[in-house]
Amino acid sequence: MEQNDLIPIEELCRHYAVESRFVSDLNEYALLDFVPLEQTLYLRKTQLNEFEMLCRMHYDLEINLAGMDAITHLLQKIKTMQEELNDLRLRADLDLSDDFHEALE
Repeated sequence: MEQNDLIPIEELCRHYAVESRFVSDLNEYALLDFVPLEQTLYLRKTQLNEFEMLCRMHYDLEINLAGMDAITHLLQKIKTMQEELNDLRLRADLDLSDDFHEALE
């Protein structure tokens, strides 16, 4: 992991005009995977979209941390279930394709 793939939380707070306490709370609830390096916390750039979503939930929709935790958990479950459904559909299509080829023989 390279340092330029990380954003210091001080920069996040300044850019998004959020309180450092909010970022600390996100870390305590493990809503994001912050990286500690040399007494500074960093956010992976790949998690920037999740950070923005959590900021909107908290500041725009006034959802508390427990609510954000529940919402992110449910969103992850939905994503997992969608992936499983896509896998099942793909397998079902393959099974139907095999049956079709056998019927032609």
